Amino acid sequence: MKYKNILWDWNGTLIDDVGVALEAVNIMLERRSLPKINIGQYYSYVDTPIIRFYEKCFDMTKDDEGTLLPEYQRLYAELAQELPKNDTTYKTVKALQDKRFRQFIVSSCEQNILNNWLARYGITHFFEAVTGADNLCAESKTERAIHLMENYGLEPSETVFVGDTAHDFDTAKALGVDALLVTYGHQSPEENRNTGCVTADSLDEVLAILTNDANE
Repeated sequence: MKYKNILWDWNGTLIDDVGVALEAVNIMLERRSLPKINIGQYYSYVDTPIIRFYEKCFDMTKDDEGTLLPEYQRLYAELAQELPKNDTTYKTVKALQDKRFRQFIVSSCEQNILNNWLARYGITHFFEAVTGADNLCAESKTERAIHLMENYGLEPSETVFVGDTAHDFDTAKALGVDALLVTYGHQSPEENRNTGCVTADSLDEVLAILTNDANE
């Protein structure tokens, strides 16, 4: 069965922002005289909702999500300005539109922040719907994905979820759709490969899988 519909994650999937996220967290840790973390620790700590990540890194008797989440978002926004626009992102979603795929974004990123990213990349018009979070807490996207599929009449057998974390894999399972996980995102390549689903090392490979191997 050919895929007709693609549900995209954003952070770590269509945008390679892991380095920015790690740097922002380490600045916050340094401000509190707490030990910095490396990329391996970052991968292992990532969780949903995101407050679980902070509980592993910070002293929650001195901080809470009301202070940590806005501070992280400010730092991330500042550092992300240095991220170059990734032409591969544009090329990928345009090529898929040209192949008549229906594309959607289901992200834990706050909605207004997500909208700004898409505008910066000039790709908003490639997506029929973009659903981000209504707060900074990066909570589960599963319920929003279920509603999106219902509202747009998407058949699970014709739909694939492209993400970068175990939560994306779990979301795909809850939706009854196939998952395709990238290995350059916010969880380790090993963790994503261990799910047993199809993985890709680049957006170019994602494009090849969706337009060739998975659709033959």
